[in-house]
Amino acid sequence: NPTLSERVTGLNLRLGDELAHAIADALTAKGVNAFVAGKVPAPPTARVGFEIEEAGYERRAWGKIGPKLTVRVRLYDLAGERLWGDTYKYDMYAQTLGWTMLRPPEEYGFDEPEEVLAHPDVVVAALRTGIQMIGARVAEDIASDLDD
Repeated sequence: NPTLSERVTGLNLRLGDELAHAIADALTAKGVNAFVAGKVPAPPTARVGFEIEEAGYERRAWGKIGPKLTVRVRLYDLAGERLWGDTYKYDMYAQTLGWTMLRPPEEYGFDEPEEVLAHPDVVVAALRTGIQMIGARVAEDIASDLDD
């Protein structure tokens, strides 16, 4: 009975890499020159750092078993001083103060643990949707802060 992590291994989910590209692509779409490390054509003026604190599927005390991602994002100047930051939580039901909450579509929820294990493709799609939602929201928040 393989774990969920073992079942999604062959589906090429690379959370960190995919999140880095989602943030860079969303910032670029907002008119900010953004590049993933190693592909920088000009000296940077700031750096976005992030930590994926948790990723997976979880059942709350109520509702379905759903995807969860918690990502801490920070913007630093070249001296390493923090310019901006927020923590993003992608979760069907969690209620957390002080973080930016993003809700997955209902179709990513399951009633029973066996259903989650039987559908690793849905699990990966749910996490990738979360990555895209977080990347877009990070870009929106950074761009609005730049406008201020």
